[in-house]
Amino acid sequence: MTVIIATAGHVDHGKSTLVRALTGVDPDRWAEEKARGLTIDLGFAYETIDDDVALGFVDVPGHIRFINNMLAGVAAVDLGLLVVAADDGIMPQTVEHVAILDLLGVHRVVVAVTKTDRVDSVRVAEVSAAVATHLATTRLEVLDTFAVSGETGEGIDSLKEALQLFAIDCAPRATDGAFRLAVDRSFSLRGAGLVVTGSVFAGTLTVGDEVSLLPQGIRARVRGLHRQDTAAEQGYAGDRCAINLVGPDLDRDTVHRGNWVSGQLDTEPTRRFDADLLVLAHEAGALKHWTPVHLHTGANHVMARVAVLEDGAIEPGGTGLVQLLCQTPLNVCVGDRYIVRDQSGARTLGGGAVLDPYAPARGRAREERVALLRDLGNGNPAADLRAMLNGSPRGVDIARFRWSHNLREDSVGQLLTEAGAVRVRAGATAIAYSPARFAAVEERLTATLGDAHEREPHVQGLSAEALHAASELGLPRRLTDALVSALCDAGTIARTSGLIHLPDHDASLSKAETRLWDDVETRLREAGLPPPLTADLAKALDMPPKELDKKLARLVHLKLLARPAKNRYFLTESIRDLEARARTLAEEYPAGFDARTFRDVSGLGRNLAIELLEYFDRTGFTRRVGDLRVLQVQRLPHRA
Repeated sequence: MTVIIATAGHVDHGKSTLVRALTGVDPDRWAEEKARGLTIDLGFAYETIDDDVALGFVDVPGHIRFINNMLAGVAAVDLGLLVVAADDGIMPQTVEHVAILDLLGVHRVVVAVTKTDRVDSVRVAEVSAAVATHLATTRLEVLDTFAVSGETGEGIDSLKEALQLFAIDCAPRATDGAFRLAVDRSFSLRGAGLVVTGSVFAGTLTVGDEVSLLPQGIRARVRGLHRQDTAAEQGYAGDRCAINLVGPDLDRDTVHRGNWVSGQLDTEPTRRFDADLLVLAHEAGALKHWTPVHLHTGANHVMARVAVLEDGAIEPGGTGLVQLLCQTPLNVCVGDRYIVRDQSGARTLGGGAVLDPYAPARGRAREERVALLRDLGNGNPAADLRAMLNGSPRGVDIARFRWSHNLREDSVGQLLTEAGAVRVRAGATAIAYSPARFAAVEERLTATLGDAHEREPHVQGLSAEALHAASELGLPRRLTDALVSALCDAGTIARTSGLIHLPDHDASLSKAETRLWDDVETRLREAGLPPPLTADLAKALDMPPKELDKKLARLVHLKLLARPAKNRYFLTESIRDLEARARTLAEEYPAGFDARTFRDVSGLGRNLAIELLEYFDRTGFTRRVGDLRVLQVQRLPHRA
């Protein structure tokens, strides 16, 4: 296990010197950094304690111009090492770095008052007291304070021992869930190819695993892996890792700081997420609705706007619910911490935690939506699922819930089962409903159908479109259709010829329809096979052919008639008889029978025989194989 410690503090307060004194490693990687004497980008150094535990130091820049790099380095750390120079004391970036550690949920810090060789003990005590007073205004827990000098070595051993004891006692991070690494650096190595480095937020990675580069969705394979600068077969949550990735769509230009390497291969990015937001107490004014901000999360940095969901603004020191609308897509998970800075990027405004990565575009400030958000973000996926099932009229998108909580599929399945969720498939999307909400939908749909049957008992049922409109569920059409299909599968409702109805509803004919049916049935029965052309039947009934087609469509829906050809209607018993003849042929010719053979046994002409066979193909009774037909199903008898 590696315990990651991030330095924090004002520029030139001795952060890099302190890391070098603690580890013997110079974290400044670039020639420019060494020449200018200040850290520009992230630096890393490691100190092994024993076979099981190591310290990993992330040295962040202190200059305000490089605050974006600093934010990328403190995204997933176990401890903050606050560095304050004894000669300067608390400076502007000291205050901002402390605020950032607090907002990002780095709960514990150790304070190092540096450059003690330049001042007397009274000054050291004054600075230590000032730091303690300032930290008392935050949520940070101060484990200890040390007076040190990176130049003389004073206090270094005591600080190092304290950090080692903290690391030994530090609980290892949970490794369940999918692998997530926030990319803070990428480069190419001759003979190896693309390498990305970053902090592992969750899960486990093994050499040979397939991963996805997010938000691009590019697939890659792990060819090699280093943990804390040492070759390894696996990387774990809490590690600093360098990963050698290979893939046909992968090159250095496709990978950037802020990307994620994820074990979730099918996840989708988002442009909006709901979150809580704490505005820093020292802000001069409230953070207003639609404020443009720089958003930092993981190692990512994008432009966004803050939609305040209540009261139109959040006062300094206050917390509120917000929706972040990002200019570019990104990937976040529930619980991810984030920082927002003002439009110029000059100061930190506040920060918080992600509550719902896939926030709705409409109705974001509705009372029921805000109430749901208040129930989320407790760190318990099971509780979040129950809240979303109870608070989401449109159901819970199962895949998005899995991505949001970075869960494996088997884990989500278990949570859904424990919650008693009803699963419905809407096209390629699986939706979960709470039993109560599903029962309410079922009651609404069956009541709508019951009302329709009472109004028009002679109509078999409602079309899907009509049922969607009449039920007024307030759901997208695809979800209504999915719920209808689920209820049909359960036998709660039924579907006949595309019309949806209650299972016990049997449409009765009106008096006019009964008279027409009696007349048509008599004429078709007298004609035998083949039945008369529709035009001849219309003439005999003294009715225009188009009007007859419209009226006979009702009889077709009720399966009293069939219309295998555009210009003829058949009694269903005639279709049954022709199917029986086809079944006899299929028994006689197991490899299949042709149209001529069917023509001969049916007594139909060649063209009509072919039309009948094509009708059988459409209804799934037969299947065409070359010039032959074979039976596809054992057809149940038609309704008389």
